[in-house]
Parts: sequence; structure tokens; C-alpha cells
Amino acid sequence: MRRKAINYLALLGVIVLAGCGGSSSGPAASDPSASVFDGSDSVNELFGTRTTRSSASDVDAASQARVVSALNDFSLSLHHTVANRAPSEDSIESGYSAAVAFSLAYAGTAGATRSALSGLLGIDDISGPELHPSINALTQALESRNNDDLILHTANRIFVREGLNLQNDFLDIATGEYGAPVIEADFVGNNEEATRVINDWVSEQTDGFIPSIVSSVPPQTVFALLNTLFLDATWQDEYRAAGPREFNTIDGNALSVESFTGRSQLPLLRNDDLLALEIPYAGGDIAMLIMVPEALAEFEATLDAATLDTLLTEMSTRDIQFTIPNWEDSAELNLADLLTPSGFPMSPWNFGRMIEGGANLDVIARQKARVEVDENGTRAAAVTLVIGPASVPETVDINRPFVYLIRDRVTGVVLFTGRVVSPG
Repeated sequence: MRRKAINYLALLGVIVLAGCGGSSSGPAASDPSASVFDGSDSVNELFGTRTTRSSASDVDAASQARVVSALNDFSLSLHHTVANRAPSEDSIESGYSAAVAFSLAYAGTAGATRSALSGLLGIDDISGPELHPSINALTQALESRNNDDLILHTANRIFVREGLNLQNDFLDIATGEYGAPVIEADFVGNNEEATRVINDWVSEQTDGFIPSIVSSVPPQTVFALLNTLFLDATWQDEYRAAGPREFNTIDGNALSVESFTGRSQLPLLRNDDLLALEIPYAGGDIAMLIMVPEALAEFEATLDAATLDTLLTEMSTRDIQFTIPNWEDSAELNLADLLTPSGFPMSPWNFGRMIEGGANLDVIARQKARVEVDENGTRAAAVTLVIGPASVPETVDINRPFVYLIRDRVTGVVLFTGRVVSPG
């Protein structure tokens, strides 16, 4: 294992905090009086044999499609679980952020933990040598969408307890495929500073949109795995505020909510059961898909990657005059609480492919997410913790509960999911 002193830069999206569980063969923390952050913004970065992120080059289209389908199934399943827990409430979550974090964690797991994560992520038929490069290629494709009016940023980082003996294979995957520097941190001797650095990283990577992820990192933390996903985008076309409009909630009440309106050539699907409208952001590659079903809960329960693909093929571009409510929402999810009832064991996890000698660790898995949508565009962020001619347009008035996805139209990957039942 090689070490290199670097200047600390803040990045974020998903955090996985792992503390001591049944057993750990890792060494005890270093001298608690010495902190890697003390009096300096330099820290020790750990490497295996790879010191830079691989370029996305040799991933074939079939592999990428399998990974995207698995990620989308996970995202939509997570959304259904969240919505089912609180059927009369709004939601915002990023299954993409959680899945990327869990995939990086998967690279370090062994035994039953590895099998359980594989099942959770739906990657039983996808090997590690196929999975991790595909996620690397997908991440780099997403970041290529950036332009003057759209920022899309995702990042990974891992903090580990000082003196932890890590496997070179895991370090190579973390650095080479996830661009995730592995950094020593003094969680015991300078816990307050370690917590501050992690939260500053979250804030910087989300432009202050999510200012923090943890109030305190547990001193017994062995590693903290982080991933961030941040979007700040204007719409491809210009729209205008429409003032207060009526919105009918899931409970049958009528609310007066601020809305925006516009006219564009947009993909639309309209049938007896569903209204679906897709609105692209600047550049046209990233878009919001709004789905207004007749039966919200039933629709959410059956929405998966295959259903989504079918829905998208049935949409056709039309001249649309729409009205949509403004909304903003934020959420904190306990992923362990959400996933354990489905049979997934959240702890202890076997990190035998990460830590030399093996280690069984308890795991905290949480997510913070936030979204704001109006006539100007969308800001959204998530952090996961594991710690033609003139014509008469069709009119579309989004005035009752709906499901929405923010997705990349090129790869098809879903970045954010949510529902709006009471906008405001």
C-alpha cells in the first residue's frame, strides 16, 4: 500500500459509515493526540497499484445496459418503499446515489454480505470486472452533460481509520473505477475535526444545497464511504411563472400553489390510466419525466425498469402548453430501516475484500436529499450514508399527485425519483 500526502478537497454524494461490529482484525487507532487534519489541510491518501481514475473506454453497450437496468430497478424499488411508508406525503430520494455507494462497498465485501448486496442491487448476473468499469463509464458519461446552464456532478471519497490495513485490490477499484481517494482520518483523537471536514465536503460538493450529513461521526468508525450527486440545471426552453393555481391533493383537498407554464415541443403520453410528460434541461440530455397516474399507489407498485422503458417508447413529441406546480422538498432516509424488512441484513457486514484479515462491521446507511423546481429549472442533490408550424397546442395541467424522475436520456439511468402529493 502506498501513501501520498495531498491537499484536501471537498467532494460528496453518498456516505457509508462502518463501525466495529462482531469483530475486526484492523489495528487500533493511532495516537489520539495526533490528527491527520491538525494544523494542516493535508491528509494521507492511500493507493494500491493504481493512482489515477481509469478512462471510460472498454465498456461495451450490453454491459452498460445491464448495469443501467439494475440501477433503475433499484431506484424505482427504493421509491416504492419510501412512498409505501408514507402514502400521503411527498418524497425525494436518489436510488442512483445509494446504488453507487453500495456498489463501491460491494467491492470490499465477502461471503454472505457480498451475496446479499448482489441481490439487493440486482447484479447477480453482473461480475465485478463488468460492474465497476460500467459505473465508471456511466459516471463519466453523466459528467460530460455539463454545459453553461447545467451542472451535474457526482463524486466518491472514503475516509478510513488511521493504520487500517487495506487490500490492494479494493484500493485499485476505489481509485481506478470510482475516483474515490482513500484517506486516513483520526475519528478517535480528533473526532470533531473529522466530522467538520466531512460536512464541509458535503456542503462544497452540493454548493451548500445540503450543508451537512452528520452531526457527529461515531468515534468507533472504521471507514466512511461517501458519494455525492448534485444537479443545478435550467430548462432547455424558457418558461414563466403562472402564479397560484389549484392542485388537488391525494386526500381530495384543493390547494392554491405557485406554478409555472410554457409551450414547447415535448414528449407526451396520454391514455386512460396515465399522463406522462418529459421536460428536458439545457443541452437536452438530462430531463424530468412527470407521470400523473389515475391510481398513484398502484402505479408506483408496478413501476420498474422494464415498465419505464416501455412507457418511454410509447411517448411521442407534441406541441404542448403545460402548467406545473412549483415544489421543493427535502428528506432524510434511514436506508437500514427501509431495506431490513425486505430481508437485507444491514449489519454486521463482512469486509474481507477490503480489510486484510477480514472484518465484520456494523453499518449505518442513510441518505439526505433535496429538490427545488420552478420556472427557472431544478436544483437537486443527494448524499447517501452507509455512514414545428404555429398550431393549437395540447394543454397539460398538472394539478393532482404525480411521480417524477430526473434521468439521463442518453444512457437511460434514473438519477432522482420522487412524488408530489402536496406541493409547496
